Amino acid sequence: ANNLAIDENRPISVPTRPPAKRKKWTLTPRQLGTLLKASQMKCAVSGVRFEMAGADIWRPRHPLAPSLDQIRPGMGYTHTNAQLVCWIFNAAKNDQPLASAIEAFLAVAEGLRSMRNE
Repeated sequence: ANNLAIDENRPISVPTRPPAKRKKWTLTPRQLGTLLKASQMKCAVSGVRFEMAGADIWRPRHPLAPSLDQIRPGMGYTHTNAQLVCWIFNAAKNDQPLASAIEAFLAVAEGLRSMRNE
């Protein structure tokens, strides 16, 4: 039996990151659950349905797995600054503004479309 008790109202701890890389984190498990439910299992940016097989928000194993993203990079993971997006988008976005990431993705998609039609 697992005796681990989770306080749904206490901020999530992410001990795997070194202190210098940790960002403000006040998101609670309850708020994370609310984000997931509100997402309707779709990426907040693209609307693509998440792949949940083997989903692990900390170590996504599929490009379309849900990944926690900061809406405004550098402002931390708070209930007002977090959204769930596809891992592949989050990895590519990194710390750049959303508009820049979308432009880059559209350029890649156009390039792939052109190659496919050749």
